[in-house]
Amino acid sequence: MNRYALSGALAVAAACSGRDARPDSLATRPAETVAAAAAPPTPADSLCLTPPRGVVVTPDTLAGLPADAPISALVARCPGSTVDLFAHGGSQSPARVFRFGGATLVAGQTDYDYGDSLRMAESADAWEASGDSVRLPDGGLLPRTVGDLRERYGRGFVTADQRDDSEGVRAYLCRYPHLGFVLDYGERTPAMVGQWPLDARPVADSARIFSIEVWRGVGTPADSLCATPHSP
Repeated sequence: MNRYALSGALAVAAACSGRDARPDSLATRPAETVAAAAAPPTPADSLCLTPPRGVVVTPDTLAGLPADAPISALVARCPGSTVDLFAHGGSQSPARVFRFGGATLVAGQTDYDYGDSLRMAESADAWEASGDSVRLPDGGLLPRTVGDLRERYGRGFVTADQRDDSEGVRAYLCRYPHLGFVLDYGERTPAMVGQWPLDARPVADSARIFSIEVWRGVGTPADSLCATPHSP
């Protein structure tokens, strides 16, 4: 079943201290982001090796790391990665954090709960990528705002569900429908729950993009919205 068809759909929390706290949520931001704000710079020997094309995010690979690889295989490629938590829809799950120069990837296993251990022989089912060095599949840097996203990539949609423990506000591109662009949970939209074409400017052009999320094996709203022939 499409994860986004469920009430209280899972989503990654914002990766910046400037985002509003979601109501009654256990996790307004990924735990590794909170820690990073108070921590010294990451030592160079704990950074993952950045591939020649940079930290490119696609549904299948992120910075050269296969999205479907077991956690153990990912750790073998980046021994400096650390254990942390992945925040989604008011819950937290075990995760592995991979740090690159200017970018952070979080690989979460959302079938398990806070306090559970990572299953090293299993893959992550959800990823988040944040940072100034994150790139989209075409190699372009992650746009900083929704206005930049729309101007550079055209047709897409904004979705909102700002009820308790839900996904908040996301932007999607028809060009890359399986990437979710995380906006402020409380970003002002025409309604608390709904979906609107990017061209209708349902959020301010200046609305900040905090990160990209990739959920493996599930659909996104763009699957159906972008398939509608008469959608703007």
